[in-house]
Amino acid sequence: MRRSGQPAGFIKVKQREAALAKSHRPLGSLFTEANQFSLVGGEGVGEMLFQATPQALDRLARIIDTKAEATPRMKENKNTGALEPAVSRYRSEVGGVDISSFTELLIRFVSRPRKPWHGFVSRTS
Repeated sequence: MRRSGQPAGFIKVKQREAALAKSHRPLGSLFTEANQFSLVGGEGVGEMLFQATPQALDRLARIIDTKAEATPRMKENKNTGALEPAVSRYRSEVGGVDISSFTELLIRFVSRPRKPWHGFVSRTS
């Protein structure tokens, strides 16, 4: 979008297979209307199409940098007493996104090497 001078474009966001549950959908904190993203359709299970602007992508990168923790805090499980990772909603949504499915544009704006994208509790390769 920036290179071509377009004011808006479309991005495809695909969820990781392990994150298809409702709680990992990136619609509650990341790709929201308040963040200037409009859900315009889908191509398949876990594939969402959003209309976005370069400004919205910049804002998304800032949100991820500031609110999606790189390392989850540890919280005691009340039933077992064991320490378990407790991730924020932002980290849960970021970790649920299949980064390889992003378009070049989204990768250029969002996957800056500041924080790892592997926030999903059960990390897979």
